[in-house]
Amino acid sequence: MNPKYDYRISAADVADIPLEDQPNIAIERIYDEFLSLPRSKISQFLRRLTPGQQAFIILEELETHVLGDGVRGWLFDSGQLLEQAFESAELIGAKKIAKLLRKLSSHFPDPSLLKHSAKRKKAVQNLNNDEL
Repeated sequence: MNPKYDYRISAADVADIPLEDQPNIAIERIYDEFLSLPRSKISQFLRRLTPGQQAFIILEELETHVLGDGVRGWLFDSGQLLEQAFESAELIGAKKIAKLLRKLSSHFPDPSLLKHSAKRKKAVQNLNNDEL
């Protein structure tokens, strides 16, 4: 599976955009494509991105879900990305988030559980709110 676009952008493409908004411009098309994918294609799509692009997409997905549905909602829908979210947080130096994600992953001693939707959802439902 190849991404739909070449996501590279030049400095000239963002020259008139404030510096703090440039990262969002850089990942906007990638994230739009990510959102359009069926869950079964996400891992394959992410492998086609650079580590930095993966980090932005995964952490954006984490933030969006947690703000909307809470940690339980993110684990339920996207928990298969837990280890990648931890690695992404470490990559960008988000130490507090990485620490929280590592603590969260301790509730799933068998990482393969996160890869299977039905098993993951059952395990997430069994978590107490104080564990999240």
